[in-house]
Amino acid sequence: MIINNHISIIGAGSMAESIIKGLLRNHAVTNEQIRITNRSNNHRLTYLEDHYGIYASRNIKEVISEADVIVVAIKPKDALDGLEAIRPFISQNQLLISVMAGVSTRFIENVLKKAIPVIRSMPNTSSEIGRSATTLCKGAYVTSIHTQITTQLFESIGTVTFVDEMQMDTTTAIAGSGPAYFYYIAEALHKAALMHGICEQDSRKLIAETLIGAGEMLKHSHLEIEQLRHNITSPGGTTAAGLQALHERNVDQAFISCILEAAQRSREMKQGG
Repeated sequence: MIINNHISIIGAGSMAESIIKGLLRNHAVTNEQIRITNRSNNHRLTYLEDHYGIYASRNIKEVISEADVIVVAIKPKDALDGLEAIRPFISQNQLLISVMAGVSTRFIENVLKKAIPVIRSMPNTSSEIGRSATTLCKGAYVTSIHTQITTQLFESIGTVTFVDEMQMDTTTAIAGSGPAYFYYIAEALHKAALMHGICEQDSRKLIAETLIGAGEMLKHSHLEIEQLRHNITSPGGTTAAGLQALHERNVDQAFISCILEAAQRSREMKQGG
């Protein structure tokens, strides 16, 4: 066990489950330290309770009362209703961590009407294997202790990067949504492999190890990203031919547009300042 705090999770969707799975798999907490509730889906609560051995209840007051840390992992469109539901039971000595894309710390503070420490987070679904790239930003009442607790929690499921809140929409588009974009690339590579007779198992293994290897090089090499690409690209070679096809189809601009559109959507989902 790494984290001593009791954690209550509001919301029982895929992101909540990814965080739970990552925390337990990496022995950051015990299942007795986690409580969870949601608005209406009893079947989902029962599944999470049975599958992970955590405590699930529809009684919000009961779930929140003993928590040191409250993780709000609900859809942004439900932010106002969800925060108003927990407002009577939350106190200023608790830390609230939001996993709601586009919802600002100021909005949360205003709805709760208390000087409560709020940290906005954006992990990704790789948290369930301990490889999330999580970005965080701090609200007005956050102290170094709250920062330390949150860092400890999210480092147990991956890496942590603190940014200014104005940068959260872009980092959400890059790291929060990013796995989907790499899966999109992997899908395309997989289709090409199958079209040319490579079997399902071999294709998946080759693609996975290629993505992992490139990621590790990017993480550990001192070289610029452009130089890493150049090092693989011999003039007139196979890599150059493939990159030329991507260039002719403006794939780089398509991905830049992808990030811009995702970041804009995050801004549109904001409720409050």
